[in-house]
Amino acid sequence: MPKKRRLTREELLARLPAGLRPMLRASTVRDLALCHIQNLDAIANGDATLDTLWHWVESVLTWYRVAQLISAGEDEMAVQLEVATRLVERYGQHRRVRFDGLDYQLAKRGVQVMDELALLVDWPTAKQAVLWSEGEVARMHEATRQAQASRTNNPAGAEARA
Repeated sequence: MPKKRRLTREELLARLPAGLRPMLRASTVRDLALCHIQNLDAIANGDATLDTLWHWVESVLTWYRVAQLISAGEDEMAVQLEVATRLVERYGQHRRVRFDGLDYQLAKRGVQVMDELALLVDWPTAKQAVLWSEGEVARMHEATRQAQASRTNNPAGAEARA
């Protein structure tokens, strides 16, 4: 009879009921809050780069997934998905990462919601959400890369001349 593999600490923690799982450390919650506000500030002031945009999108996706998993703040994070979508669209049109007036106000509220979710979520659930959002961002990066390669291989107007 084959010997059963021992579960890792992470696997054991994920199997615990939600109320018994370890929460995020206070230092982690503080660091997340600083990252959220730093990215918000950079975007609001026009100092954000494309990397900042991707960090913002990944944060929104992560906390949207957390909200779904813990059934708290889902409506508020759905609004943040819309804000992030408009931010990406605005970058596509103007090559600038910047909020408009309304989206800035919504994003400020979103930072508060993300910080509140960080206080509510347990570590295994947060990790699950991070892995999901990283996968989504990787998929978006790949789609963007393919679209750029397609434009490079088939410049505008090439079909019209054929």
